[in-house]
Amino acid sequence: MNPASSSTLRDQYLASPDAEIMSQIKWDFHKGGGNGGQKVNKTSSSVRLYHVPTEITVICRESRSQTRNRQIALSKLRKRIALEIRCPAKTITIPPQIPSLQGSGYPLFLAQVLDSVYETGKVEGMTRSALERFLRRDEEVWRYLSERRTTDYAQYFNAVRNQN
Repeated sequence: MNPASSSTLRDQYLASPDAEIMSQIKWDFHKGGGNGGQKVNKTSSSVRLYHVPTEITVICRESRSQTRNRQIALSKLRKRIALEIRCPAKTITIPPQIPSLQGSGYPLFLAQVLDSVYETGKVEGMTRSALERFLRRDEEVWRYLSERRTTDYAQYFNAVRNQN
């Protein structure tokens, strides 16, 4: 994705209503695994979705209800878009009340915060401890950032080693 256009596209994906984003998705349903007895083997409640424009795939099998798994998968997709698509940082305004993890504005706010952190290492108007608390409250985000940091360090050290 072109960084100049990815900013507006990513923000559109994160702010668009469910019906609009669903039109860009390929859905796949299959039988869920795990506990549940014979019912698990009879119903296709597990959901896999593929967002065609971003090529991001999400799987959800938390619930025995296909409808609930669709909702959860859509929420996971928005978060993955926020995590994986980086754009040039722009000045963001920190709202007095930071969006809740389940709020509709959370993925877009998270994406803007991560853009700023990746580009400048900080977010204007947030102390480092407040930024860390914000990122740590979502376990998936914190795990993603830790894995990313480890990968970036490994690539850096390999590049330095290859120069010598």
